[in-house]
Amino acid sequence: TYGPLGNTQLLNYYGFTQDANPEDYVQVSASMLRAACALQGMAGQEIRERTAWAVDIGLVSSSDKTFRLKRDGVPPEDLVMLAGLYHLPKDIVAAVQTELQALLPGEEYEEIDGSYVFDKRTMRIGECIYQHASDSKQLLWKPGNGNTKQNVKKVGKPSDDEGGLGMGEDETLLLTPQVCNTLLQVLARREALYPPNSSLHGDLQRLQHLVSETGATQGVEHSALRVRIGEREVIAAVKSYIESGWGCNLRKDGQSSDGGNGKELSVAVGSGRTSEEKQDDAWGLFD
Repeated sequence: TYGPLGNTQLLNYYGFTQDANPEDYVQVSASMLRAACALQGMAGQEIRERTAWAVDIGLVSSSDKTFRLKRDGVPPEDLVMLAGLYHLPKDIVAAVQTELQALLPGEEYEEIDGSYVFDKRTMRIGECIYQHASDSKQLLWKPGNGNTKQNVKKVGKPSDDEGGLGMGEDETLLLTPQVCNTLLQVLARREALYPPNSSLHGDLQRLQHLVSETGATQGVEHSALRVRIGEREVIAAVKSYIESGWGCNLRKDGQSSDGGNGKELSVAVGSGRTSEEKQDDAWGLFD
Protein backbone atom coordinates (compact mmCIF):
# COMPACT_ATOMS: atom_id res chain seq x y z
CA THR A 1 0.00 0.00 0.00
CA TYR A 2 3.00 2.31 0.41
CA GLY A 3 4.23 1.77 -3.13
CA PRO A 4 7.75 0.86 -4.32
CA LEU A 5 9.73 2.79 -1.71
CA GLY A 6 13.22 2.08 -0.41
CA ASN A 7 14.00 2.24 3.29
CA THR A 8 15.28 5.81 3.05
CA GLN A 9 11.94 6.91 1.62
CA LEU A 10 9.90 4.79 4.03
CA LEU A 11 11.77 6.30 6.95
CA ASN A 12 11.38 9.86 5.68
CA TYR A 13 7.71 9.56 4.77
CA TYR A 14 6.30 7.04 7.25
CA GLY A 15 8.85 6.59 10.03
CA PHE A 16 9.67 2.90 9.64
CA THR A 17 11.92 0.55 7.66
CA GLN A 18 11.78 -3.07 6.56
CA ASP A 19 14.31 -5.88 6.30
CA ALA A 20 15.78 -6.68 2.85
CA ASN A 21 13.70 -4.01 1.14
CA PRO A 22 13.81 -4.83 -2.61
CA GLU A 23 13.39 -1.14 -3.45
CA ASP A 24 16.54 0.00 -1.66
CA TYR A 25 18.91 2.07 -3.75
CA VAL A 26 22.05 4.18 -3.55
CA GLN A 27 22.61 7.48 -5.30
CA VAL A 28 26.00 8.46 -6.69
CA SER A 29 26.76 11.83 -8.24
CA ALA A 30 28.28 12.97 -11.50
CA SER A 31 30.88 14.78 -9.39
CA MET A 32 32.04 11.40 -8.05
CA LEU A 33 32.42 10.19 -11.61
CA ARG A 34 34.46 13.24 -12.55
CA ALA A 35 36.73 12.74 -9.53
CA ALA A 36 37.27 9.11 -10.48
CA CYS A 37 38.28 10.21 -13.99
CA ALA A 38 40.72 12.70 -12.48
CA LEU A 39 42.25 9.87 -10.45
CA GLN A 40 42.83 8.03 -13.71
CA GLY A 41 44.85 10.93 -15.05
CA MET A 42 42.26 12.94 -16.98
CA ALA A 43 42.85 16.71 -17.00
CA GLY A 44 40.34 18.93 -15.23
CA GLN A 45 39.75 21.12 -18.27
CA GLU A 46 38.98 18.06 -20.39
CA ILE A 47 36.56 16.81 -17.75
CA ARG A 48 34.76 20.16 -17.65
CA GLU A 49 34.49 20.37 -21.43
CA ARG A 50 33.12 16.86 -21.82
CA THR A 51 30.68 17.39 -18.98
CA ALA A 52 29.34 20.53 -20.66
CA TRP A 53 29.02 18.69 -23.96
CA ALA A 54 27.20 15.77 -22.33
CA VAL A 55 24.67 18.20 -20.89
CA ASP A 56 24.37 20.09 -24.19
CA ILE A 57 23.46 16.99 -26.20
CA GLY A 58 21.13 15.62 -23.53
CA LEU A 59 23.23 12.66 -22.43
CA VAL A 60 22.68 13.87 -18.84
CA SER A 61 20.24 16.49 -17.63
CA SER A 62 22.80 18.53 -15.69
CA SER A 63 26.37 18.51 -14.39
CA ASP A 64 24.90 17.80 -10.93
CA LYS A 65 23.10 14.68 -12.17
CA THR A 66 22.68 11.85 -9.67
CA PHE A 67 22.42 8.21 -10.66
CA ARG A 68 20.41 5.58 -8.83
CA LEU A 69 22.03 2.19 -8.22
CA LYS A 70 19.65 -0.70 -7.52
CA ARG A 71 19.74 -4.15 -6.01
CA ASP A 72 19.98 -5.90 -9.39
CA GLY A 73 23.51 -4.52 -9.64
CA VAL A 74 23.18 -3.26 -13.22
CA PRO A 75 24.80 0.20 -13.52
CA PRO A 76 22.42 2.88 -14.85
CA GLU A 77 22.62 3.41 -18.59
CA ASP A 78 23.39 7.11 -18.49
CA LEU A 79 26.12 6.56 -15.89
CA VAL A 80 27.82 3.99 -18.12
CA MET A 81 27.52 6.23 -21.17
CA LEU A 82 28.92 9.27 -19.38
CA ALA A 83 31.87 7.29 -18.05
CA GLY A 84 32.52 5.99 -21.56
CA LEU A 85 32.38 9.49 -23.01
CA TYR A 86 34.98 10.73 -20.53
CA HIS A 87 37.41 8.03 -21.67
CA LEU A 88 37.11 8.50 -25.43
CA PRO A 89 40.34 9.82 -27.05
CA LYS A 90 40.36 13.50 -27.96
CA ASP A 91 40.49 12.92 -31.71
CA ILE A 92 37.39 10.72 -31.61
CA VAL A 93 35.53 13.26 -29.49
CA ALA A 94 36.47 16.09 -31.87
CA ALA A 95 35.36 14.07 -34.89
CA VAL A 96 31.99 13.10 -33.45
CA GLN A 97 31.37 16.65 -32.23
CA THR A 98 31.86 17.92 -35.78
CA GLU A 99 29.60 15.17 -37.09
CA LEU A 100 26.81 15.91 -34.64
CA GLN A 101 27.03 19.66 -35.16
CA ALA A 102 26.06 19.06 -38.79
CA LEU A 103 22.65 17.75 -37.76
CA LEU A 104 19.90 20.22 -38.52
CA PRO A 105 17.25 21.07 -35.90
CA GLY A 106 14.82 18.19 -35.72
CA GLU A 107 17.27 15.72 -37.24
CA GLU A 108 18.55 14.56 -33.87
CA TYR A 109 15.74 12.06 -33.44
CA GLU A 110 14.71 9.09 -35.52
CA GLU A 111 11.50 7.10 -35.30
CA ILE A 112 11.86 3.34 -35.36
CA ASP A 113 8.91 1.09 -36.24
CA GLY A 114 6.59 4.00 -35.69
CA SER A 115 6.78 3.69 -31.92
CA TYR A 116 10.18 4.65 -30.53
CA VAL A 117 12.28 7.76 -30.98
CA PHE A 118 16.07 7.45 -30.91
CA ASP A 119 18.44 10.27 -30.17
CA LYS A 120 21.08 9.99 -32.90
CA ARG A 121 23.58 11.88 -30.75
CA THR A 122 23.62 9.48 -27.82
CA MET A 123 23.42 6.54 -30.21
CA ARG A 124 26.50 7.82 -32.05
CA ILE A 125 28.45 8.26 -28.82
CA GLY A 126 27.61 4.69 -27.83
CA GLU A 127 28.86 3.46 -31.19
CA CYS A 128 32.10 5.43 -30.75
CA ILE A 129 32.72 3.98 -27.29
CA TYR A 130 32.20 0.48 -28.62
CA GLN A 131 34.25 1.01 -31.77
CA HIS A 132 37.20 2.52 -29.91
CA ALA A 133 37.25 -0.38 -27.46
CA SER A 134 37.13 -2.82 -30.35
CA ASP A 135 39.82 -1.04 -32.41
CA SER A 136 42.17 -0.77 -29.44
CA LYS A 137 41.62 -4.47 -28.71
CA GLN A 138 40.16 -3.90 -25.27
CA LEU A 139 38.17 -6.92 -24.23
CA LEU A 140 34.62 -5.77 -23.67
CA TRP A 141 32.74 -6.82 -20.56
CA LYS A 142 30.39 -9.64 -21.50
CA PRO A 143 27.54 -10.39 -19.05
CA GLY A 144 26.04 -13.20 -21.09
CA ASN A 145 25.39 -14.54 -24.56
CA GLY A 146 24.08 -12.80 -27.63
CA ASN A 147 26.02 -9.55 -27.40
CA THR A 148 26.96 -8.28 -30.83
CA LYS A 149 28.25 -5.05 -32.27
CA GLN A 150 24.83 -4.30 -33.68
CA ASN A 151 23.24 -4.33 -30.23
CA VAL A 152 24.86 -1.02 -29.37
CA LYS A 153 22.55 0.65 -31.88
CA LYS A 154 19.75 0.20 -29.37
CA VAL A 155 21.10 3.22 -27.52
CA GLY A 156 18.29 5.74 -27.62
CA LYS A 157 16.55 8.78 -26.26
CA PRO A 158 16.19 9.02 -22.45
CA SER A 159 12.98 7.39 -21.28
CA ASP A 160 10.43 9.35 -19.29
CA ASP A 161 10.46 7.24 -16.15
CA GLU A 162 14.03 7.19 -14.86
CA GLY A 163 16.07 9.00 -17.49
CA GLY A 164 17.38 5.83 -19.11
CA LEU A 165 18.83 5.92 -22.59
CA GLY A 166 16.73 3.12 -23.99
CA MET A 167 19.58 0.62 -24.08
CA GLY A 168 17.79 -2.09 -22.15
CA GLU A 169 20.49 -4.49 -20.96
CA ASP A 170 22.86 -3.57 -23.78
CA GLU A 171 24.67 -0.90 -21.81
CA THR A 172 26.84 -3.80 -20.69
CA LEU A 173 28.45 -3.66 -24.13
CA LEU A 174 29.95 -0.33 -23.11
CA LEU A 175 31.49 -1.54 -19.85
CA THR A 176 35.07 -1.40 -21.09
CA PRO A 177 38.03 -1.81 -18.70
CA GLN A 178 38.38 1.96 -18.29
CA VAL A 179 34.68 2.39 -17.57
CA CYS A 180 34.74 -0.51 -15.09
CA ASN A 181 37.72 1.01 -13.29
CA THR A 182 35.97 4.36 -13.06
CA LEU A 183 32.75 2.87 -11.70
CA LEU A 184 34.65 0.79 -9.15
CA GLN A 185 36.37 3.97 -7.95
CA VAL A 186 32.97 5.62 -7.53
CA LEU A 187 31.67 2.64 -5.55
CA ALA A 188 34.74 2.68 -3.31
CA ARG A 189 34.23 6.38 -2.64
CA ARG A 190 30.55 5.85 -1.81
CA GLU A 191 31.39 3.01 0.58
CA ALA A 192 34.04 5.21 2.24
CA LEU A 193 31.31 7.64 3.37
CA TYR A 194 30.22 5.15 6.04
CA PRO A 195 31.92 4.98 9.47
CA PRO A 196 35.48 3.69 8.97
CA ASN A 197 35.23 0.87 11.50
CA SER A 198 31.90 -0.44 10.24
CA SER A 199 31.10 -3.09 7.63
CA LEU A 200 28.09 -4.74 6.04
CA HIS A 201 28.67 -7.89 8.06
CA GLY A 202 29.04 -5.88 11.26
CA ASP A 203 25.86 -3.90 10.56
CA LEU A 204 23.90 -7.11 9.97
CA GLN A 205 25.18 -8.60 13.22
CA ARG A 206 24.38 -5.42 15.15
CA LEU A 207 20.82 -5.31 13.82
CA GLN A 208 20.26 -8.95 14.70
CA HIS A 209 21.60 -8.39 18.21
CA LEU A 210 19.50 -5.25 18.61
CA VAL A 211 16.26 -7.03 17.67
CA SER A 212 17.11 -9.93 19.98
CA GLU A 213 18.08 -7.62 22.84
CA THR A 214 15.14 -5.25 22.70
CA GLY A 215 12.44 -7.53 21.32
CA ALA A 216 11.46 -4.69 18.99
CA THR A 217 11.76 -4.55 15.20
CA GLN A 218 11.56 -0.77 14.88
CA GLY A 219 13.50 2.05 16.46
CA VAL A 220 15.94 4.81 15.64
CA GLU A 221 19.01 2.58 15.55
CA HIS A 222 17.07 -0.22 13.84
CA SER A 223 16.12 2.13 11.02
CA ALA A 224 19.59 3.64 10.69
CA LEU A 225 21.11 0.18 10.39
CA ARG A 226 18.54 -1.03 7.86
CA VAL A 227 19.11 2.00 5.65
CA ARG A 228 22.87 1.51 5.76
CA ILE A 229 22.63 -2.25 5.24
CA GLY A 230 20.38 -1.78 2.22
CA GLU A 231 22.73 0.75 0.67
CA ARG A 232 25.78 -1.39 1.28
CA GLU A 233 24.07 -4.43 -0.23
CA VAL A 234 23.32 -2.38 -3.34
CA ILE A 235 26.94 -1.23 -3.59
CA ALA A 236 28.10 -4.84 -3.20
CA ALA A 237 25.67 -5.98 -5.91
CA VAL A 238 26.92 -3.41 -8.43
CA LYS A 239 30.54 -4.19 -7.62
CA SER A 240 29.89 -7.91 -8.01
CA TYR A 241 28.11 -7.32 -11.32
CA ILE A 242 31.10 -5.44 -12.73
CA GLU A 243 33.73 -7.80 -11.39
CA SER A 244 31.89 -10.96 -12.46
CA GLY A 245 32.30 -9.95 -16.08
CA TRP A 246 36.07 -10.06 -15.66
CA GLY A 247 36.31 -13.19 -13.53
CA CYS A 248 38.29 -11.49 -10.80
CA ASN A 249 38.04 -9.91 -7.39
CA LEU A 250 39.36 -6.40 -6.89
CA ARG A 251 41.96 -6.00 -4.17
CA LYS A 252 42.37 -2.72 -2.32
CA ASP A 253 45.25 -1.78 -4.62
CA GLY A 254 43.02 -2.17 -7.65
CA GLN A 255 44.60 -5.35 -9.02
CA SER A 256 43.15 -8.73 -9.89
CA SER A 257 43.42 -11.17 -6.99
CA ASP A 258 42.95 -14.33 -9.04
CA GLY A 259 46.62 -15.04 -9.50
CA GLY A 260 46.72 -13.60 -12.99
CA ASN A 261 44.02 -15.73 -14.61
CA GLY A 262 41.47 -12.93 -14.74
CA LYS A 263 41.71 -9.42 -16.12
CA GLU A 264 43.39 -6.64 -14.20
CA LEU A 265 41.22 -3.78 -13.08
CA SER A 266 43.78 -1.20 -12.02
CA VAL A 267 43.46 2.54 -11.60
CA ALA A 268 46.27 4.86 -12.60
CA VAL A 269 46.90 7.61 -10.07
CA GLY A 270 49.98 9.21 -11.61
CA SER A 271 53.51 9.44 -10.28
CA GLY A 272 55.52 11.59 -7.89
CA ARG A 273 52.96 11.46 -5.10
CA THR A 274 51.33 8.71 -3.11
CA SER A 275 48.08 7.11 -4.14
CA GLU A 276 46.39 8.45 -1.01
CA GLU A 277 47.47 12.04 -1.74
CA LYS A 278 46.19 11.84 -5.31
CA GLN A 279 42.85 10.49 -4.15
CA ASP A 280 42.44 13.15 -1.48
CA ASP A 281 43.09 15.87 -4.05
CA ALA A 282 40.64 14.46 -6.57
CA TRP A 283 37.77 13.80 -4.19
CA GLY A 284 38.31 17.14 -2.45
CA LEU A 285 38.15 18.92 -5.79
CA PHE A 286 34.80 17.49 -6.83
CA ASP A 287 32.97 16.73 -3.55
